Amino acid sequence: MLTKTDLLRRLSDRIDEEGRGSGTAVLVVDDDPSISRLCKLVLERAGFFVITAGDGRTALDLIEGRDYAAILLDLQMPFMHGATLLALLGRDKPDVLKKVIVMTALPEAALADVRGRVASVLRKPMSDGDIVNLVRQCIDPTMMRSEVGDRTTRSQIS
Repeated sequence: MLTKTDLLRRLSDRIDEEGRGSGTAVLVVDDDPSISRLCKLVLERAGFFVITAGDGRTALDLIEGRDYAAILLDLQMPFMHGATLLALLGRDKPDVLKKVIVMTALPEAALADVRGRVASVLRKPMSDGDIVNLVRQCIDPTMMRSEVGDRTTRSQIS
């Protein structure tokens, strides 16, 4: 019997074979479909291959099946909270934490445990330029903020 993880791996492999997965892969994890769609659109426009997940459990399966250049992660989600996913990754795949960009509207005090463990924190509402810039910086941490990309597009995503 095939597990969900096996099916996700097969799907990921097939996407790679068809050439659609040839760009740098980014995972967007958010239970709000509008935020996921907007992040996907913005990142695909910037040349990234984007996969989305609506909860932490699905994201964990996807992370097991593929290597991502960056992972945008909402903290407040059903089924598996983003902080729980971070704890599991920290225990089982600590190197992946360097690729995680936390997206949140939580107050700064609630982020004390997150800061320093992940690549960066992206505050909501966020601009599409901020999304692309932080993903690029996550992929190449040596880039200076001003070198990261064009910030001319200022539409807000909340």
